Amino acid sequence: MVAAKARERSLTLGSTQLADARSLPFGDEFADLVLLMGPLYHLTDLHDRLQALRECSRVVKKSGRVLCTAISRFASMLAGFRFNRFDDPEFEAMVDRDLVDGQHRNPVHGSNHLGTAFFHTAIELRQEIESSGLACEKIVGIESPVGLLPQLEDWIREKDRKYELAMKYARRVEEEEDLIGASFHLLGVGRRP
Repeated sequence: MVAAKARERSLTLGSTQLADARSLPFGDEFADLVLLMGPLYHLTDLHDRLQALRECSRVVKKSGRVLCTAISRFASMLAGFRFNRFDDPEFEAMVDRDLVDGQHRNPVHGSNHLGTAFFHTAIELRQEIESSGLACEKIVGIESPVGLLPQLEDWIREKDRKYELAMKYARRVEEEEDLIGASFHLLGVGRRP
């Protein structure tokens, strides 16, 4: 899939390899940078998430970084209001469960909502990164509260003054501890000591 997307964009990749994030097929200190984009929310068990992070820590060189994404604990609630999803009677129960323990479960086969996943708080993501042996440099709210605005898609398309302001303020508050969870996605930056 990665190779196909690269070809669509006329990009050249040195290589791609499909692997389980919990058991990477690379030697120790193999990479300058590791991107862990997806496994943390698909691995619902803490032990599995920590194992994936430990593997990233193992394969990244000393002082190298691991960038990992997570879905915010509050993403379903935010999406429910942003995209009018509370009309679905099953959705409210999913949001209630997400807020309790982050264990997102979608009981409706074939629905448009995300299936089984784990949703992090910023504190949990930081703790998991640090428990893997990495130093957590920062946690960022990727979209920031600006991502909740329905007008944002128009502003992005038009690239006008409102777009510039939205990007300016999204960047200004992306690391604001009080606002990090008011984002659909989180980005954790870990560094191998």
